[in-house]
This record gives sequence, structure tokens and C-alpha cells, in this order.
Amino acid sequence: MRSKNSAMGVKDYMLRYARDLADSGRYADWRAIEALLRLRYGEEQSDRLLNDASVRGELDRRCQHPAHAGNNIEQIRR
Repeated sequence: MRSKNSAMGVKDYMLRYARDLADSGRYADWRAIEALLRLRYGEEQSDRLLNDASVRGELDRRCQHPAHAGNNIEQIRR
């Protein structure tokens, strides 16, 4: 089982968190999610994840077509 602190584990948690935020319908694009990622995971880890154009594109698409519009943000922060 992966440790939450392993490099791959952190990226998995970050991506899941970013996707949940995008799917919430509360954010316009990946840049709006970036600040929350930085607060939770730090600047270096967040930059590593968001340096990938395909991740940014996926988050933008999810923000524009949220799967769970109207979700309470507190559910996402668990």
C-alpha cells in the first residue's frame, strides 16, 4: 500500500482533491483551484502537478462541466 507521503501517493491525493474541487462547480478554471492546492500541498508539489498541460486541461473541462454542481465544499475537504 502506498504511503500518503510517497511522491506518487501525494500526486494521487492532489489530483483527486483537484478533480473533486473542479467537479464541485464552484471554480472557473484550474487557476482558481491552484491556490487551494498550494495551501494544502505546498507550492513545489502544486507546481509539479499543474505543470502538466493535460492536467490543467482536464481540470478546466471539469470546471466547465461539473459532475456534481452544487456540492457543499465542506464535503470535499474531508
